[in-house]
Amino acid sequence: MRKPLTAYLFIIGASTVFFLAISYDKVLSGAI
Repeated sequence: MRKPLTAYLFIIGASTVFFLAISYDKVLSGAI
């Protein structure tokens, strides 16, 4: 059984990666 804290951290981690990917894409779009 998964601990709620583990799932919570996983969601935060995924959201952070998603946010960084969008920011990185915006930077590339702006640079080009």
